[in-house]
Amino acid sequence: MGDGREVDEQWCRVRMTSHTLDRPTQALGNVGAEFEVLGPPEYVDFVREWAARFTRATGS
Repeated sequence: MGDGREVDEQWCRVRMTSHTLDRPTQALGNVGAEFEVLGPPEYVDFVREWAARFTRATGS
């Protein structure tokens, strides 16, 4: 599904391939660490929608 490469002592870059956008989103959420989505643009939008859904679920 993916592979990680160390960028420096604090960061690594992970590349994932998947047939759905849900799988990498779940995997990133399960890691429990801060992360940044660099692309592709449709995945950035997908993660933003998940974030909005979770924010609505908490009443924030």
